[in-house]
Amino acid sequence: MHTFLLRAEGVNLDSFIYDTQDLSTIRGGGLLLLNAADTVRDALRKRGTTSTPVVEGASIGLYFVESEDSPEQVRSWMNDALVTRLPHATFVVDVGPPGEDGPEARATVEWRNREQQMQAPSVVYPALEGKGAVCEVDLVRPAVEKARMKGRETWISDATKQRREAGNRAKQNFYKQELERVGRADIPLEFRFAQDFEEIGGNSAEWGNLQDKLALIYLDGNRFGERAAACKGRHDLRDFSDGVRRKHSDILAGLLDRIGRDEDQGWLSGADYNKIARLETLLWGGDEIIWVVPAWKGWETLRSFYVQCEAEANPAWNPLPDQPLTYTAALVFCHTRTPIHAVVKLAHNMADNLKERYKDKPENRFLYKVLESFDYVETPGAEMALPADALNTMEAGMPLWREQVSNKRLHRIQKLNGAERQKLDGEMRKGMTPEAVGLLDKLGPEGWRHIVELRDYVMPERGEA
Repeated sequence: MHTFLLRAEGVNLDSFIYDTQDLSTIRGGGLLLLNAADTVRDALRKRGTTSTPVVEGASIGLYFVESEDSPEQVRSWMNDALVTRLPHATFVVDVGPPGEDGPEARATVEWRNREQQMQAPSVVYPALEGKGAVCEVDLVRPAVEKARMKGRETWISDATKQRREAGNRAKQNFYKQELERVGRADIPLEFRFAQDFEEIGGNSAEWGNLQDKLALIYLDGNRFGERAAACKGRHDLRDFSDGVRRKHSDILAGLLDRIGRDEDQGWLSGADYNKIARLETLLWGGDEIIWVVPAWKGWETLRSFYVQCEAEANPAWNPLPDQPLTYTAALVFCHTRTPIHAVVKLAHNMADNLKERYKDKPENRFLYKVLESFDYVETPGAEMALPADALNTMEAGMPLWREQVSNKRLHRIQKLNGAERQKLDGEMRKGMTPEAVGLLDKLGPEGWRHIVELRDYVMPERGEA
């Protein structure tokens, strides 16, 4: 009997998830990878192999295997099973040292995955047989048939077809499953979820400058890799992995509950008999989450995430109890037509840069960016980073600053330096209440800039445009 770790991971996600602007295709790609663990477990069971899940999240599956077959045989037919099930995704499958399941064995099998990924093509080369057209959704692969999309016939590839069908079929079920995971099946989902980015940010003239705009929120746990490495055995790691998943599902349940109890606050659109929830989950698993919500709900959503995180920052399953769970976030505001792959890449870069900057002091902290142009996707600098408690400061202060400071003065102070800036700063403060000044000071030296950038996005005022 052979015992060993087996690790399978879907990689090169940009070419399977974010290679299109079509929301159903993006969603389908993400959910197919999220559910790839089902393929692994089924394949192991059908071969009479005993396996214990250690980690199942996002596109990663780690298992402790006991098999009559050799590790290389198991690795080979597991790879074949994944290729057969998801021929358009890129997977790496490797096995660890015989009989070991500790941190070193886990690091070895992950290193083998990374080595294999470096040698794999970023896009699975498609069969060239097609209808002589290019897929109008991913704009890369050969088209094989037409599908009706947004009221017209559209050429699509095999990869797009599989992902779109999965996205349309599994969308509602995904949220129901996450509610059931944490015993919150009592939350009624008496609405359907948005089918495209226009349904999330469109039909929104009453939101003034935020009409047809989105907020993309990327969340990434701090030092979660170190926590996993601190788990001595596979059972400890399983407890940690399950704990993270339940924590995220609890937070999602709270968000869905708020949407369901919406009283004309901008979460739902459509008629009473056809309510549409303005929410999309683009990434779910491990310690990462990507949500897309309307621009007028971006600040509120990020703030509520941190509130729930801090309510239980050091659960029993945290393997490093001296380091409470914290998250780095990137918040990007953009138009509904901004290429989503560029926004996702920007958000990843923002979070990575922020984590690197504060690697010796990981805390709940976020970086934001307001995109006014499709081609301006440069990562913002350190001055746009804020601690999580600034979310509350901005919410409390924005109504006061809107009332007490004119737009003209706000934009003017941004153009001044030295003595002129200090003089205008003093004049502006004299016209403000002590409460408004105190909240401004809490934002630090870039307080005025934060107010200018976020004036429309924090506690937005709803009214007919």
